[in-house]
Amino acid sequence: MKLDPAILRVLNDPATVLLMRHGEAAPYWSPDAQTLALRFDPHDTRMLTAAGERQAERAAQWLTRTLDGPPPLVVSSALLRARQTALLVAAGVGAASPAFDARLNELGHGAVPEGCDALALAIDALEAHHTIARREGRMLVAITHADILFELAAELRPWSEEIPEEERALELALAAMGLDSHGGTQLDAGHAHCHITALRDNIVRIWNLPTEG
Repeated sequence: MKLDPAILRVLNDPATVLLMRHGEAAPYWSPDAQTLALRFDPHDTRMLTAAGERQAERAAQWLTRTLDGPPPLVVSSALLRARQTALLVAAGVGAASPAFDARLNELGHGAVPEGCDALALAIDALEAHHTIARREGRMLVAITHADILFELAAELRPWSEEIPEEERALELALAAMGLDSHGGTQLDAGHAHCHITALRDNIVRIWNLPTEG
């Protein structure tokens, strides 16, 4: 898929953070495991499926084609499916071994003390890793989970008046791909495995951008 220059500018802007959902993981092993008591488990050890591994490998190829400059800094949640995705992506783009940060775990999976704002901690984690990436002259690729992405999109989704006039070209380029003005079909349509969300200036600029092809 050939991307419009307006999209490429956002994806390669040092002020941008690139977020990716982990690859497809094995299903929960029983209906009971989908209850809140078991699902939100810091020891959730579901692994990537073979399809999830291929998604991560294709995403790495996409990043290699798309990003200018040195290999990105890769960080992920501490849950196994995200760590596996990060290792495949880092190897595929020629990056250093990824960092694992429990603040990017799926919401409720043991990383956030009771009474704390999980989304605020995730944003703190992104800002900390982004500072390191910018100091090293690299882009940041952070691999996390669908609920983190939904929460970020809900919290940081731009209002039309917040988008400078010069960024209208981005909206037009995304629309030409059949995507909405922030890159995805709909916020409630789900965030696909190994697709990209781009944050810049604490605003979601691109949502759910495919990395296939």
